[in-house]
Amino acid sequence: MSGGGWQHLAASAKELAGATGTATRRVTASLGKAVLVSGREMRHIVAGDEAGDTAGIVTAPADGRHVEGPCEPAAVQQMEDGYGFSMEVTAEQAAILERCRAKQEHARERWAAAPREEHSGLPPPDVLKKLCRKGVPPDMRRQVWLELSGAKARRARAPPHYYASAALQGHESPFAHQIELDVPRTFPNNAWVQSTAGQDAVRNVLQAFAHHNPRVGYCQSMNYLSAMLLLALGRDEEDAFWVLVSLIDDEDEGLLYRDMYARDLTGTHVEMRCLRELVGRKLPRLGAHLDDLACDMSILATDWFLCLFCTSLPSGTTARVWDALMNEGTKVLFRVALALLKLHEPLLLAQDNPGELLRAARRVAAEAHDRDALMKVAFEGVGSMPMERINSYRARKQREVDREMAERQARANLRAAVAEGRFVVGEGEAELLARNTGGGGGRDGSSGSEADDMADPFGNEPGPPEDIDMEELDDDDDEELLQQALLASLAEVQPGDPQPQAQHLGPAAPSAQAPVATAPAGAGVSGNALLQALQGAMAAAASPAATHPAAAPQQAAGVSGAALLQALAGAMAAGGGFGAAPPAAAPAPQPQQHVPLGVQQMVTPRMRQDRHAVTSKPSTPAPTWTKAADSWTLPRGAQPPDSALLPSVDAAAQGGAVQQACSKVAGQTVTLGAGGAAGMHLTLTPAEPAGSLRLSASAVDAAVARLPAGTNLVLSLQAAWLRGAEVLAAPEGAAPGVAAVVALWQARLAKRAAGVLSSDDDDDLFFAGGKHRSAFMQALESATVAPGFLASMVAVASTPAEVALWEGILRDSFAALSKFSFLDAEKSEGAMRRLDVVTQCPGLRRFLAACLAREAVAAARMRGREFVNRSILAPLLAVGTLATLGAQSVLPLAFPAKECFMQLRNYPRNRGTQVESEYSSLRRSLQRLAGAAHEILKRVATMKPADSPLRGREVLPAWLAAAAGSSVARAEAGSYIERVLSHRTATFYSAPDSFMIGCLSVCLRFCRPFLDKPEKKQGALQHLDPSFYQKQRHRFAGGSRERSLAGTLLPPAPAGAWPFVSPDRPDSEMPHFVAEMFFATQRMVRVGLLPAVNRYQALAKVLNRAAGEEDEDIPLEEKASTVDQWLLYDGMKAQLLDPDFANDTVHLVELQARWLVGLLSRGPAAAMEAFSIIPESVVRDMTAWLSFLIHNHSTELLGGMDIGVLVACLTGLLKHTDLVTSPPVHQSIVTLLLAMLSPQLTASSYGGRRGTLGPRHVSPAEAALGAAVLGTGAAQTELLPALMAAYSHADHVVGLDVDKDQYDKFHLRGCIDALLVELWRDPACAASLTAAAQAGGGAFAAFVGAVLNDLMYLLKDSLSRLEDIHALEVSKADAARWAAVPPREQQEKQAFYESQQSTTRGFMRMAVSTLSMLKTLVENGAVRQGFMHESVVGKAAGAAIHFIEVLVGPKCVELQVERPEQYHFNRDQLLVSMVYFTVRLAEQPAFVQAVSAVPDYDETIIQRAVQALSDSQLGEYEHRRRLEALAAAVRQLRGEGGTAAAEAGGAGAPDLSFPQEEPADLESAYVAAVEELSVGDFDSEAPRAYNRSFAAKAERQEGDTSAKLKALSKEVRGFSGRTRLPIYAAASICIRYDQNRTDKMRALITGPEDTPYYGGCFIFDVYFPDDYPAVPPLMELETTGGGIARFNPNTYADGKVCLSLLGTWHGGDESEKWRPGSSNLFQVLLSLQGMIFISDPYYNEPAYEGMRGTEEGMTSSLKYNSDIWLNNIRYAMIGQLKSPRPGFEAVTRAHFRLLRWRIMRQCAKWMEQATALDPLFQKRLRDAVVELHGLLAAL
Repeated sequence: MSGGGWQHLAASAKELAGATGTATRRVTASLGKAVLVSGREMRHIVAGDEAGDTAGIVTAPADGRHVEGPCEPAAVQQMEDGYGFSMEVTAEQAAILERCRAKQEHARERWAAAPREEHSGLPPPDVLKKLCRKGVPPDMRRQVWLELSGAKARRARAPPHYYASAALQGHESPFAHQIELDVPRTFPNNAWVQSTAGQDAVRNVLQAFAHHNPRVGYCQSMNYLSAMLLLALGRDEEDAFWVLVSLIDDEDEGLLYRDMYARDLTGTHVEMRCLRELVGRKLPRLGAHLDDLACDMSILATDWFLCLFCTSLPSGTTARVWDALMNEGTKVLFRVALALLKLHEPLLLAQDNPGELLRAARRVAAEAHDRDALMKVAFEGVGSMPMERINSYRARKQREVDREMAERQARANLRAAVAEGRFVVGEGEAELLARNTGGGGGRDGSSGSEADDMADPFGNEPGPPEDIDMEELDDDDDEELLQQALLASLAEVQPGDPQPQAQHLGPAAPSAQAPVATAPAGAGVSGNALLQALQGAMAAAASPAATHPAAAPQQAAGVSGAALLQALAGAMAAGGGFGAAPPAAAPAPQPQQHVPLGVQQMVTPRMRQDRHAVTSKPSTPAPTWTKAADSWTLPRGAQPPDSALLPSVDAAAQGGAVQQACSKVAGQTVTLGAGGAAGMHLTLTPAEPAGSLRLSASAVDAAVARLPAGTNLVLSLQAAWLRGAEVLAAPEGAAPGVAAVVALWQARLAKRAAGVLSSDDDDDLFFAGGKHRSAFMQALESATVAPGFLASMVAVASTPAEVALWEGILRDSFAALSKFSFLDAEKSEGAMRRLDVVTQCPGLRRFLAACLAREAVAAARMRGREFVNRSILAPLLAVGTLATLGAQSVLPLAFPAKECFMQLRNYPRNRGTQVESEYSSLRRSLQRLAGAAHEILKRVATMKPADSPLRGREVLPAWLAAAAGSSVARAEAGSYIERVLSHRTATFYSAPDSFMIGCLSVCLRFCRPFLDKPEKKQGALQHLDPSFYQKQRHRFAGGSRERSLAGTLLPPAPAGAWPFVSPDRPDSEMPHFVAEMFFATQRMVRVGLLPAVNRYQALAKVLNRAAGEEDEDIPLEEKASTVDQWLLYDGMKAQLLDPDFANDTVHLVELQARWLVGLLSRGPAAAMEAFSIIPESVVRDMTAWLSFLIHNHSTELLGGMDIGVLVACLTGLLKHTDLVTSPPVHQSIVTLLLAMLSPQLTASSYGGRRGTLGPRHVSPAEAALGAAVLGTGAAQTELLPALMAAYSHADHVVGLDVDKDQYDKFHLRGCIDALLVELWRDPACAASLTAAAQAGGGAFAAFVGAVLNDLMYLLKDSLSRLEDIHALEVSKADAARWAAVPPREQQEKQAFYESQQSTTRGFMRMAVSTLSMLKTLVENGAVRQGFMHESVVGKAAGAAIHFIEVLVGPKCVELQVERPEQYHFNRDQLLVSMVYFTVRLAEQPAFVQAVSAVPDYDETIIQRAVQALSDSQLGEYEHRRRLEALAAAVRQLRGEGGTAAAEAGGAGAPDLSFPQEEPADLESAYVAAVEELSVGDFDSEAPRAYNRSFAAKAERQEGDTSAKLKALSKEVRGFSGRTRLPIYAAASICIRYDQNRTDKMRALITGPEDTPYYGGCFIFDVYFPDDYPAVPPLMELETTGGGIARFNPNTYADGKVCLSLLGTWHGGDESEKWRPGSSNLFQVLLSLQGMIFISDPYYNEPAYEGMRGTEEGMTSSLKYNSDIWLNNIRYAMIGQLKSPRPGFEAVTRAHFRLLRWRIMRQCAKWMEQATALDPLFQKRLRDAVVELHGLLAAL
């Protein structure tokens, strides 16, 4: 560990030991044990419960982790507190937390009732002090802390955007590296802090502070402060930054004492000494005990003060401490520290050594859950503590620390001078210096000053060693380094150290025989002696049998923290202390070696699994076939011969064919024979069979050596080799013996040439790499090297030098392209020619295949970027024009083709032919490179077994799979554009876009043979078996499990199996090459192409915002204004919109469409089997890519596609919702359909968003595409019903992460709205809708029901937001009133106002579109009949009456806003549309009957609507007449004689009493009655017993998967056991499950006290998919009054529940999401109870929290709650009493029977509060309460 913090904490430990070695040993041993606690438990004991938030509790077996001592640990429960910390508490502690929560609620009431000062909005100081000591409500902490700390004032004084600028510049801070190391270590048990968003936030705050205050910069512990501030302040980075600044600032301006976080921590030392003084005065017994143990206060409490208790106390308790700290300053820290010590003084006094005392102190702090008791003692139990006294202590202690620091610095300077030989001291000075440096305890007699300097707590801290990557250290490694640093620091200076004998303290030469100083028992310990003893003990422990000293360092390298402590204890116990000689196996230390933290020799960090690698290390050996990649050279038997045999003496005759051939090869006369001769002579020797002669290789070598070298020896040898080839090609080559002799000549010529190249002098001054090698490279580039000669040279490679030569030549040939420049592409022609030549060589192809195989094998556990950096192909494939990111930051961007575009005249303003010409030039270069890569890899793929033991057809797919798999994190970044760049692994540690696009280009070229013609595509289908995904799982290794089209999680690769490369198997089991390439290309599209598209879109947004432009979904080409924007766009267009590349991708999409259509036609069972193993990304990627092409004005690139096949595929996928269950897949299909039909759509049909559906001007290609789509048979007969099916299916998404996948059901349905309206205009398409409506059944009813649900949500929400806008506009219109509002509140209101405006525009636009579609639908009589389905008609009637009332009723005045047209709001048009919808449905008697049953129906509202239509001449007269007829019909059905205005209070207050008296022991009676009914079974098949959609899903899925059943069985048992359901009169949870299908459950949650939900029984249907618990359950609220009532911003009238834990809410971070293995239904239910059923649900809506406490906010909250009161009484009380749900009958009756008195009292309060509301509502509420009272009285 490094960074100004923890190394200094042990500075004062030198004082612990006293004067005796015994004390030293005891303290060091104890502290070694204590350090283990402080290292691990300090970071892992983080607990606490925050008021107002409840988490899931899962009982876990006690393991004693937090409790030590003679007693058995109590059973503990695992839970998360309100800030997301996981913790373990006992039942007693859980009760304490509950009691504290209740008290916090009372504190909230006190805060609410307290008076406020105008300037601050806070209570007066005297009141504020008491309130802060009692605790600030969590939702008020942001306001209170900002005001009290001074952060608000600082922020106001700062320039605009100061924080953003500081955070950005902080990236360049010298502290940035240490911050980067520490951020991942911060609060490892808080999921949000550990999430990407959390770490980014902490990092930004710390870097901003380091820039703001460079004097302090960064100190470890500040990371914890920043994280805690973020958690407490709503994760607002800027707020956390300013509070941190207010806490820690220069001099005396901060809340904390100055220099507490300075590099030398002098302020912290001062505070520790002040605390020690206070302990001596306030707790004298404990102070004396600390003295007896020689235990320094800095060891006990440094982290308390540096971290402000946030790493020691539970988070809820920490927040309480900080509440007071912000108001009263640092004396609170002293009070809390003393309170902790006082509360547990008896326990601390019982400890007999410092280590145990430290452990006890940390344990009691971690278990301080009773924050009320702690704070009471802190302020009432430690006596008076005025700041004057503390400041006087500080002044005195500051002088002491300053003096000691000066002395210490002087000693350090002296040591440095002595070590450098610049200073020689006398005897007395030497003794003094030795005492203060640890003496010459080194084994070599050196002073040990280096080690001492490194462990100097007051000196500059050394950085981490160069050979240790601190980022790769896991927690254990980190803790070991921490332990060793503190131990070394403790032993640095101790009284009684042996005195050095040498007076000259210069460095001594190391000596292996130097005697080891042995200290007597009781002697002190020097730093070097400690290190030697530890090293020796660990070496012995690691290898007891080791006898060779040299083996010790390796043996002891990987020591763990536990081993360190054991070694320490052993060394201390043996022979009188650390001065004793170490075991013989211990090596002598190297004094000149840099030893960071004093212990590098002892510790080699253990490498953990790289968190940026997407595959884990295999546990099995690599397949045997990959071993062939170890060597690529030919085996000895396959190499060229080393001799030639002549059949007879005649064959060697002078003038014979052999002699002439040799002469021709040599270029001079050559003689052959037994004896020597003048000139060039080849000696022949007799050979077998008799009469034959042998020509040896040595004879030829001698002749070759005599050949003239010429200007280039290698080319001269090649010329001879080529002459030999001519001989062999001529007729004389067939003569006896000629072929063998010439082949020998060629082999030896090649051997000689290879030897020349391999032995070339690399140090040649004029030729890089050597003269001959340089000339050879030039010859390769000029293509003057004959391929045959090159092959011969490579074939004879046998020595290591020759092998290295050819490997280097091939690698250099690829690496030469790393200098490729688009501006000078022709300069790379030579490198391309060289690459072409060398890859034609069989031997070098073997080496290339070996390289690729090695890369594929090594890709396991490798980062994607590292794979690229190591790949031999990277220089060829990584060339591209797409923008590239920085190494660790998104900006600034680099543009590879920037120079090409910037050279254009008037770029970027001039967008003429010159840009198109540049596109063409860039594309030619890219195509050339891709073509070269394809050709090279084809040469590898086509290698025959005779050419290489490596099978090329296996190597190529394996390498492609590794290239994609190592960077699969790119795909896992998701399609949610706002968060694509926040996925650090995908952004900074995976392969860049250009490399992945290069790989895809190669894959597409391999696919061209079966893509170019329809018949070839059809022929390829026979090889495309979906079982490839299962049988070849190794090809898809890496990353998390994907989901199939059928909605199931795909099985993972076999555990421990080697990824990417195939197992050993016969050729007969190898997949067809067509299948290999098809699926490899599919994978590359997912990992390469779509992430590049998403990243481009994300970068476009980044640059748009930087340019200050609106964040619209418009192609960058239409709005680019800066050079960077144009460079980003042009780079993308040059590469991704290249017609050749895009044409290949489009043909691939068509083949996939044909494939999917074929699978759909197989029949239901076969199709389900196939779709259960096909990843859903296949469809999402193909549709997203085509949408991108159309969106970017490249529709013409789809010209080669069969549109009929595509539309048939898309329609079939939409229609078969049982096969394709994923709504995000449906959304991608609908988006593509909308893009293709965009020319047919008018702006009004999709809300006028220019660019959303296509370009402003329709091109001929776009018009043709739209017509082609509508002209297909599938579009005319199947598309419209398919869209309806997708519309109604959009609700239930299994395993969705809405933060990763950009899915929004309202966006999906809005797109479908636009399509349906357009298709309705086509007669053929309209006929299909009529047929679907006439067919009836649940499908059409589900569709219209979903449409109504959307209308109710969108329109009601929009109108509600208009009311908020109206209220704020009224406030702002009163200038005096607005001026009186505090500035910060004005800012909050303005932000809320703008947020409401933005959201209202979108929602109202979708609402108008939905209503328009409904109007279109009800024009058709058959469709109108569909609205009469029993599940729809009541909902339709309720919606019609409700919205007519909103538009003309008493509250319509609240819809009057400025410029309503900006919100697409026209009250008159809405009224006409709603009346038209109503009167058309009123033609059906069933609808009239449903209207009469609407509880809120009031005929006066109908009369107002008629009057409004008449007054404004709106609509048709017929509409008014029909509306009046509807009113008359309803009046008749209700039996009413007329209408009367609502009376405000009825006839006085109703009598809500009961004859029976309320039981005195109601709580116990309730628990006794309900607890035994809390868990039970039910029949899910009974009427109204279970959700229909869930029941349908259950029928389609198996339901009996082992993992699911096991998890559910455990959970059901837990409901009555360890995770017992909470049963209280205040709030309860009950569960019912179907015994035949445990995956179908229902939950009943009763509304908690003091909330608008009190007393109600809310039913939730739960379904567990087959992948549970890997995915969260599906859940819907059943208690909605038949789809009418919405009870919370997180629930909807259609039953949807928005909860991060369920994956249905965007706002959740990692800590709130579903976590397989730990999350369960119990947590979900508690989250619902604690997060939804709350007192002020209005503020649950995003951005509403800022209105809390304002007049407008309180008014809106009251209105919101009033709707809940009424709906609660109607549907959660009356509805449950009249029709209790199956399985809950007894529970419902018992609940209402026992709580009726309390319920009526609550209803009376609600009626009293309702007096501020309109009379119509008061009447409705009163009527509902009276009805409820009658039902309760009857119990």
